[in-house]
Amino acid sequence: MTYVEGLDLPATYGLPEAQLGFANPALSLADDAPILVYEISQESPLTVRKHETFIEKDVNENLLIRDDSHNAYAQPGEGKSALLIRPARNFAEGKRYVVVLRELKNAAGERIPAAPVFAACRDQAATGLPPLDARCAALEAGVFPALAAAGVARDESLYLAWDFTVGSTINQIGRLKHMRDVAGYGSDCASDCRAPEFSIDRVQQVSNRGYNFRRIEGTLTVPSFVVPVDPSPLDSPEIQPLLNAMQDGFPSAFSDLFEVTGIAQGVSAPPNRLYFNPFDALATDPLNPDSLRYGDGLPDSVGSMNTRFICQIPEQAAPDNPARAGIYGHGLLDGRMAVTYDGVPNLSAEFNYLFCAVDLFGFATGDIGNVASSLLDLSQFPVVPDGSQQGLLNYVALARALRAPDGFAAQSAFQSDGQPLYDRSDIFYDGNSQGGIVGGAVLAASKDITRGALGSLGMNYSTLLRRSVDFDLYSIPLYLSYTDELDRDVLFGLIQMLWDRSENNGYAHHVSDNSAFEGPDNIAKLDPQFGDHQVTMWSADVMARTMGIPADKRMTGRVQANLGQPDRDPNVDPLF
Repeated sequence: MTYVEGLDLPATYGLPEAQLGFANPALSLADDAPILVYEISQESPLTVRKHETFIEKDVNENLLIRDDSHNAYAQPGEGKSALLIRPARNFAEGKRYVVVLRELKNAAGERIPAAPVFAACRDQAATGLPPLDARCAALEAGVFPALAAAGVARDESLYLAWDFTVGSTINQIGRLKHMRDVAGYGSDCASDCRAPEFSIDRVQQVSNRGYNFRRIEGTLTVPSFVVPVDPSPLDSPEIQPLLNAMQDGFPSAFSDLFEVTGIAQGVSAPPNRLYFNPFDALATDPLNPDSLRYGDGLPDSVGSMNTRFICQIPEQAAPDNPARAGIYGHGLLDGRMAVTYDGVPNLSAEFNYLFCAVDLFGFATGDIGNVASSLLDLSQFPVVPDGSQQGLLNYVALARALRAPDGFAAQSAFQSDGQPLYDRSDIFYDGNSQGGIVGGAVLAASKDITRGALGSLGMNYSTLLRRSVDFDLYSIPLYLSYTDELDRDVLFGLIQMLWDRSENNGYAHHVSDNSAFEGPDNIAKLDPQFGDHQVTMWSADVMARTMGIPADKRMTGRVQANLGQPDRDPNVDPLF
């Protein structure tokens, strides 16, 4: 991201606004494109390759909030609109890239001159200013040779160029993989594995959305890598039966309220930060000051946490007609009770699926207080990705409880006449909205789930947030705390580097090819919603390209063509 005063993208590209940005990523691969990103080879001789991107200006400048009628309310400000360059296929981990801006135009079609400091480096002018000379030397060593290899002219048309290096694979996924392996869920259940500790405290026959189920509730005990060690005391085996009894005594209308709002689902206590033993690295590097805070940089378990689970077995399941086993990923700041709505009972009953769910700890109903505090002060934001990595581990633990021979299948609550009511040989994942946005991480991390359907999905929350109607509300405290529009862009970029560790954006490279997690590889079905105003469909396209998922070109018109309606897809080349 950068800021170019007076920049007019339609004038720069010579195209109408509708053919720019997400609608036309092919522009970023044209040889004469004004804005380009090149992947730079790490070896000699130096080679460059164009990387597809989206180019857009931030349309949120001066914007505070929209009311129920979607009228925009502006706040006082300078109206500075950042230039945002987003990958149309995620950048490769550990690789170096160079960004090129040239022939930028204002609304009058006039070339915008480079800032004097960059012009001095570009023109190899001696400045006598040590900091600027040092920056010029760095550009001379790493950026200008790449521009020469790409055939980019070093003249007055060149407005700006810089390079960056993408975080390594271990930086993105290393924490969650380490947590999984320490917890004992990195083994292969095809040979031998053990289920996590669990208890069952409630078995009911229920009617749910017009279907009959056996509903089973209980508590999973999972190694905790966060502090406090067990942040949800209401989930404890001692307290939950009392809450269940209390809830059973209420009228049915109140019971429905509990299910929908999650009152009895536990409240997460702050700070929910991953714990790092500072003594881990002292033996190998006692003089490293970072080790005094983070040790070896990998989270350490400090005990166990309890997380509630709920499962529903359809009435037609039987030992000779076993249900298939699935895990459901709930929506935004929802909880495990979503397995009783969200269309899950219909899917379960109509296709004979046992579905189980736990809260996505760190980003569920009980975490709303922690999430809200981070909106007021983004210094608190790590509670979200740190807690969510523990939540992803809890999903992996639930899958292991379904798959392991000593897990749920060995319990009478999941049996009939001593035989399991479900087939534990395959565990599937189904998640929607937030459950779709983290589903890739679940698939990548779990050794027991190899196939999943991600609905209303996307990735990269920094792209998703301001394209979502849900953010209209959540943006209020954030925008009141951070009033400068350019500051906000920088902050979204900063928090995304942490968020990558707990959502699809950091794991998209490792779903289809799961070698970084030591396999097995996975098959994912992506079901974005056309014109989705909560989770933009364009981010699902980015995920599909990153994963290498093929697209059926016959679906170019997407939904409209199938319904015999005109093609309303705004993309210049749909499914590019």
